[in-house]
Amino acid sequence: MWFEEKGANQDVLLSTKVFLTRNIKGYCFPNKMTNDEHEAVIDEVTRALDSEDEVFTKYRGDKLSQDDRLNLIMSQVASSRSFLMSPEGKAIFTTEEGDLSVIVNDKEHITIKAMCSGLNNSVYDKADRLAASMERKLEIAFSEKYGFLNANIKTTGTGMKILYTVCIPGVDKTKGVMPQLVRRIEQYGWKLYPFVDSKEYSNGSVYVISSMSTLGITEKELFERGSKMIEDIMQVERACRDNLAKNDKKLVEDQYYRSYGVLRYGRSIDAKEAMNLLSWLRIYQDYTEDAETIVPYNDMNTLVQQVCWSEYSIRKGKTGRLNPDKLAENIRTVLRDSAEERS
Repeated sequence: MWFEEKGANQDVLLSTKVFLTRNIKGYCFPNKMTNDEHEAVIDEVTRALDSEDEVFTKYRGDKLSQDDRLNLIMSQVASSRSFLMSPEGKAIFTTEEGDLSVIVNDKEHITIKAMCSGLNNSVYDKADRLAASMERKLEIAFSEKYGFLNANIKTTGTGMKILYTVCIPGVDKTKGVMPQLVRRIEQYGWKLYPFVDSKEYSNGSVYVISSMSTLGITEKELFERGSKMIEDIMQVERACRDNLAKNDKKLVEDQYYRSYGVLRYGRSIDAKEAMNLLSWLRIYQDYTEDAETIVPYNDMNTLVQQVCWSEYSIRKGKTGRLNPDKLAENIRTVLRDSAEERS
């Protein structure tokens, strides 16, 4: 899948995602549409995508098997709880790798979603090319004054949202840094929030940083702000790890090797423990001289994202949570394969 690939700055960045939302003229917004209108929009989008060079697989929301539902969640294609909880009259079109998808009749008629591992702002180009192609085939609701018209006023304008998923255990474990970082992110006009917000679940220092502005700003300006902001975050996180690794070396080194041992050989691990152990690997990874315990960041990030998305709520109060024995087995497999590949 797309998130298993190598990417830039994966020591901090798990993924870069771009969402582009569009609506088709002549139809109500999805929350006001009739059943016939839902079907008509799906048909229009189907015809538009059939002529694309990219090959998409179509999934009807109300006809998803349980395996399809879980696969779409774990590949991060289906990330909207509104889609998962009310799938009737909705559809998803996605590539085999899951890196490019189109969600139909969720919050807007069309949501184009492009994703890649690590830091890669060119992911916007992939989403924009598909959006431009669809705009030539469909009559899109657009205002010269306001831009792309959406049901959600927060996405009216560019119709674009950028999400960076980061893992910042150095910041989390350094007293007083997180409030300063949050203020800095807000100064850029962005927002930081935990990937999973639950009292019973530790998110292992995984956060989502989301753009907020869509009116009065161009796509280029939004990316420029995002690039500067994410550079700041990476510098702060790396400085915190460096400080911890040098000033608390004995503690951090011990935690690193203990964490690797449990992850590599443990037979039962729950999500909370797994995320905590993985955060210690990330902090000391670049400071250990023991090559046998080094885990490439793309492998580490694959594990982190698998754990996070196994905790993602499918319906209110329920998750697709992995059994602790199965989670431990998955982790052992990734670490074993990683070690064998290095040797």
